[in-house]
Amino acid sequence: MFKVLFLLLFFLTHLFGRNYTVRDSFLILPNSSNVEMRWIFLPDMQQETQFKLSKDTQFVINSEGEPLLVFEGVLLINPIKKYLLKLDRPVRDMIGLENGVLLFSDGRSLGFIKIEKSFGLLPEGRFVPVAQLPLENMKLFKGEDSVYACSFNPNTKTYEVYLFDPKSNSFKKILSLPEKVTSVSGVGNHVFLSLGKRVLEYKNGQQKIIYEHPKEEIQAIYYSDKAGLFYKTASGVGIISLNTAFEFLKAKDIFVFSKGKSIFILFATDMKILELRNLDELNGKKYQIERVINVE
Repeated sequence: MFKVLFLLLFFLTHLFGRNYTVRDSFLILPNSSNVEMRWIFLPDMQQETQFKLSKDTQFVINSEGEPLLVFEGVLLINPIKKYLLKLDRPVRDMIGLENGVLLFSDGRSLGFIKIEKSFGLLPEGRFVPVAQLPLENMKLFKGEDSVYACSFNPNTKTYEVYLFDPKSNSFKKILSLPEKVTSVSGVGNHVFLSLGKRVLEYKNGQQKIIYEHPKEEIQAIYYSDKAGLFYKTASGVGIISLNTAFEFLKAKDIFVFSKGKSIFILFATDMKILELRNLDELNGKKYQIERVINVE
C-alpha cells in the first residue's frame, strides 16, 4: 500500500512566459513515481475556424505526437501545424491506433480518409469504406491495436460488442449484454466494458465486475498493455488496478486519449493538452492518501 503522495494544483502557475493555468483542476501523483508531464499549447481555433469544442468533437494524438481534432464531423484539424482538411461526408468517430493508423466511421462503415486534390480554399478528404458496420448507429472504440464497435440491437434487445478483423475486413461479435454499454477497450477478445458506474472484464468466455465507481458513471475506458486500464468520469480520470481505483486527476470538460504509457488530456475551456508519461508506474499498486507533502 502506497500512502505518501503529493498534490499538484493547477492554478496561478506561470513558467517561462507560458500560462500553465488550468481552472478547477488538480492532479495527485505518488511522490516517488517517475510520472512526467508535458504541455501542448493550442492556438485559438475558435477564432480561425468558427467551430467550438463540443461533446461530439473527436480527439486523437497522431504518430508524430500532435493532436488531431474533428469538428462537427466535417473538419479535420491539426492545430499545431494549422492544417485543415474538409471531409466529403460527416464522420461520427475517429480513432488512432498505436501503430499510427487513423480510422473513421460515418455511421455505416469503417474506413480511412484519402486526401484529394481540391480547387477550393481547403484540401478535401474523401472517406474510403473498408468494412460495413454490423448494426446501425454503432460507435467505434480503441483498444491495444484493436478496433471495437458497439450498439443496441433492437431485434435481440441487447447491446452487442464486435471486434474488427483486419484479415477479413469484417466485424465479429464478441458478446451481448442486456445492460447499456457506454465504452469498450481491451486487446483482441480480452475486453473491458463500462456499464453505468461499473467496469466489466470479459476474458475466455467469462465475465466479471472488476470495479464500481462510488459516485459517478464511467463515461469512457482506455486500455494499454504498457500502462494498464484507465477510466474517465464527468469530473476526473483514474486507473483501475488490483480491483480498486486511484483517481489521480480531477477536472471537468476534458477529452482523453491514451497512447502507449501516456494519457493526453485536452482541457476544452483552456485549450491546453497535458501529457502524463510513464503511467505504467501507477499500475499494479494500491494507493491511499496519507498526507500532502508538496503543493505547487
